[in-house]
Amino acid sequence: MRCFASLRRPVLLILAGFGLALVFSAPSAAGEKIEIEITEVPYRPVHAFLRIHFEFIGKQEIVHQEWQTSQKDGYLGFGLGLISARDTDFQYESNLSYERYKTDLIGIPDLDYVSQFNFQIGGRYLPRYPTFGIGRMAARLTFSALGGAGLIFPGSYDMGYELSMILAAGLMISSGDNPSGILIEFVYRPLESGFKVNSWQESALDEVYWGKLIKKPAWGIRIAWIFGP
Repeated sequence: MRCFASLRRPVLLILAGFGLALVFSAPSAAGEKIEIEITEVPYRPVHAFLRIHFEFIGKQEIVHQEWQTSQKDGYLGFGLGLISARDTDFQYESNLSYERYKTDLIGIPDLDYVSQFNFQIGGRYLPRYPTFGIGRMAARLTFSALGGAGLIFPGSYDMGYELSMILAAGLMISSGDNPSGILIEFVYRPLESGFKVNSWQESALDEVYWGKLIKKPAWGIRIAWIFGP
């Protein structure tokens, strides 16, 4: 009995020590904040992404095949597209766009501009998790490849068409897990294509052929607004 009595006091002291440690450590543990890296937070689930873009700064060269006159100048473009939002880093993408190129120095009468409408489909790498963070901003490296067809409108001359392809790579920036953001990317059109310039002459009741224009590969800078409803 004396043995048990002698052990009881140290045991009670140990239990009391554990109790005091729990009491004093609980408030400090509750006050600690769990820090999560921005690269560990995916964007919130959405049905799809809507992209509205504007292109500028780029260069497009157009060459007259027979006359060997050419013009390399800036162009303007804008468009919109849809990007899927599947549970993966690779998405489907569609593009509907418009570009206008200068041709006033080539020498064809009354042909100052060439307009083009494009419809393309393809895919885009758009990671769900950010590639890196800038403070509380999430940055994602992204690239895409699309192909399709283009309708060419050379002023008052007959409409033409071509196969079109576009490659793009850039950076999408958003806030935290917000799926909407701004996309800045480099755009490259690798295909060389040509179209004939014809016009109807009423006096001769026949078409007048003004030559073939060749569009060289071109590049540009695109800024897009990405909305994830």
